[in-house]
Amino acid sequence: MTCEEAKKIVKPRLSEKRWTHTKNVKKMAVKLAKQWGADPEKAAVAAILHDSAKRTTQIGVVADFCR
Repeated sequence: MTCEEAKKIVKPRLSEKRWTHTKNVKKMAVKLAKQWGADPEKAAVAAILHDSAKRTTQIGVVADFCR
């Protein structure tokens, strides 16, 4: 999954406040990944997904990510 794919799934689920938080988490995750020699793209995707289930059921999340 790419950052853009994750964004398309996650952004509509989150409030504006939560989306701003997620974007800030992504920036920090990418910075830390570069600092520690990890994959910045994977860190960015993980950061975007980290709050994806805040406002949905577990079944809903699984269904969306399996499409």
